[in-house]
Amino acid sequence: MARRIVGDYGIDAPYLPILSAVAGAGLLGYGLFAGGSPIVLVIAAILFAQAALSLYGAKGDKLTVWRELVDGLQLVGSERVLDIGSGRGPVLITLARELPGGRAVGVDAWTSRDHSGNGDAVILANAAANSVADRVALVCGDVPALPFPDDSFDVVTAGSVIQGLTDSMNRDRTIREMFRVTRPGGQILIVDMKYSDQCQKVLVGAGASQVECHGLGVRVILSRPFLVSRPLFLSRVVRAVKPMRPRRISPESKSRG
Repeated sequence: MARRIVGDYGIDAPYLPILSAVAGAGLLGYGLFAGGSPIVLVIAAILFAQAALSLYGAKGDKLTVWRELVDGLQLVGSERVLDIGSGRGPVLITLARELPGGRAVGVDAWTSRDHSGNGDAVILANAAANSVADRVALVCGDVPALPFPDDSFDVVTAGSVIQGLTDSMNRDRTIREMFRVTRPGGQILIVDMKYSDQCQKVLVGAGASQVECHGLGVRVILSRPFLVSRPLFLSRVVRAVKPMRPRRISPESKSRG
């Protein structure tokens, strides 16, 4: 089976490459026909490059990075996993391919502002293209209030959804919700460009163990426009484990001991 997933996964923040291309075209016209300075042409070239690189990253490097991160989870294939902010499903489907006897659940509000062409029909078509439609379930919901019982999933993942939450309290709630729905012994995996410190702090406060954070590497700069906010090569991977609950010892057992 091919390692790279197939399908159409859209573009993160699709308005950004469009604005970059339009601004680049405007500056190019100004520089060529209105006697603009050479610096104007340089800026136009940078804007065109930004648009092209964000498109390239959406189609290539981002999918490779997530495949490697999912490999690192060392799934056995029977797990029940949750991906929050699934978009068009690159993480969800990468997970589902590793779950021949399990289930991959995606939850999102599916708005096109944060990701182009979002919708349940698109994500299900991508799942079918990878022969995992029978392993995938979709839930339209609010990530700061996940509609699942406690201890529901062996693995919970989040891509860019945390950094898209502008309210700090909503970020806190979302991270705590991820911890809540993770089963004892289960794993949490977050990739975030802005709030990795907050992710670590909230997870530690919630009682997570083995909380660690590391960078993704310079090569994934292509996955996000490099002139907007912080470039993706500054993104961090936050990993944590929900501890197993300590076994209760009854008074009778203590007395026998």
